[in-house]
Amino acid sequence: MFVHIQRLGLEGGDDTLTVSIPLVVLLGVAVVLAVRYLKLRLWMALVCAVFGFLLAATTLAPEIDRALRAFLGWITSGS
Repeated sequence: MFVHIQRLGLEGGDDTLTVSIPLVVLLGVAVVLAVRYLKLRLWMALVCAVFGFLLAATTLAPEIDRALRAFLGWITSGS
């Protein structure tokens, strides 16, 4: 999954800027910042990672994926 950020050109110009960032990279940065500055313990982050890994193997995974895609589509639509 990617987060797409788009900026339209000024004064009706054709130039656009699109930045695509993998969601896993954004979440990884958030975890590193939480461990470093919010005093999140490393073992807590590892427990959450293992939980996410195991959750991905369940029958609930497609619904979670669909919900995340819908949410990201709503956030990045810009309207």
